[in-house]
Amino acid sequence: MAGWRHRLGELWWYTALMFVVQVAGMGVNFYTGLWVIPSCVSQADLGAILPLTQLAAFLAVPLGMLMAPFGKYLNTFMAKGEPGKAKALLWDVLRLSLVAAVIMTVYTVLAAPFIQVRMRVAGVGIVALLCVMAFLNGIKPVITNSTQALKRFNLMVVGGMVGAPLRLVLVWVLAGSFGLVGYLGALCGVEIFGLAIGALSIYWLLGPHVPRQSYREHWGEMVSYSTPLVITTVLGTLAGTVEPFVIRHRLPEIESAAYYVISRFSEICGFVGGTVCMFLFPLVSERFERGQCTRRLLWHANVLNVLIGGFMVGFLVLAGAWMLGLRPQWNAYQGYAEQMWRLGLIQVLNVPIAVFLTHEIACRRFGFLWFSTLERLVVAGLLYGMTGWEFFRPYLPPSWWDLVNQLSPCRLGYIVNFSVFSQIFLLLSVLGFVWHHRRKGMVDTVL
Repeated sequence: MAGWRHRLGELWWYTALMFVVQVAGMGVNFYTGLWVIPSCVSQADLGAILPLTQLAAFLAVPLGMLMAPFGKYLNTFMAKGEPGKAKALLWDVLRLSLVAAVIMTVYTVLAAPFIQVRMRVAGVGIVALLCVMAFLNGIKPVITNSTQALKRFNLMVVGGMVGAPLRLVLVWVLAGSFGLVGYLGALCGVEIFGLAIGALSIYWLLGPHVPRQSYREHWGEMVSYSTPLVITTVLGTLAGTVEPFVIRHRLPEIESAAYYVISRFSEICGFVGGTVCMFLFPLVSERFERGQCTRRLLWHANVLNVLIGGFMVGFLVLAGAWMLGLRPQWNAYQGYAEQMWRLGLIQVLNVPIAVFLTHEIACRRFGFLWFSTLERLVVAGLLYGMTGWEFFRPYLPPSWWDLVNQLSPCRLGYIVNFSVFSQIFLLLSVLGFVWHHRRKGMVDTVL
């Protein structure tokens, strides 16, 4: 085993392990998402699942401000043989995360009426579980960033092995009895298990045997590194929340439910790239801090995504409608099969962008991050504005709304196509950004 690990290198060794785990988990999650959940959750509530879970992630945005320098410098301290500083940083951020978690929970209670009206859901149980999810999301970034930055990859693989079966069991038991409330409860259970695994792995590495050491001397460079990340993390997360929110808020229940079902299929197209990104940041960061070349890691991280992701998109083109006809619960969504492969294409296009951004941030470069964040904000603004165009009717020329009516933006097909074109534009921007710097002889500043 050690010989294979040495030949493949850390990135591909752990990516291969997690790939095998996720292939097995993919089958379990596929069954959970497309067999169990549609059978346990009504069609009226089915379309609320994705925006509610995305909303829980959005509530963690304040903590993203703390996470900006945290993972980078945790990894940097370990790479330089300073575990005492890493432990001191970890404890400081953990304390702040607990405070943030409490604030997020209180905010969720206050915002619950607004959320329930727009998500078309009701019940005290949903509000209570959203508060639990908000609290867990206040702690989760610290644990997940720590396990990645400290390269606790083995336990990440173990967590991946157990997570999917545990989710299936909890969803089966809880959602089967309580519907949407039970599903949210199952998600909380899985999150608690993952946090416990991560906390245990960190304790083994930075337990009582490691004395804390002050990292005050690094505060200035940490602020310089975190400032652009803080701004772009907040804005980017806001932009990413808009699409599922718009689909649930503006579209009929049948279309928001269809989005849930077909996106379960399409997510398969991007899971290879997602696996690579789990390990890419700490490995690139470590090499960069040691003055080593990171270029090969960047390009290798995209190979499997293009090959396997492209193959899966082609499969969805040919067999999407057929798959939606296999079960009675899916038959109502056969008319949306064309959108399925397009959502898959978005997944494939997004991975090279995510890989490039991960590489650049690990190398302390933020030029393209600003551009990509601005592009996502513009796309989100256009999407929200065009689907809510009635609000602007009194203020703009009637001819504008004749054009909007012809586009029919309040439909799933329009939103998906809009997202495809925005991803293509952003990917072309990545290629143009790299080409521009290579042409100027500035390869080292980008690659």
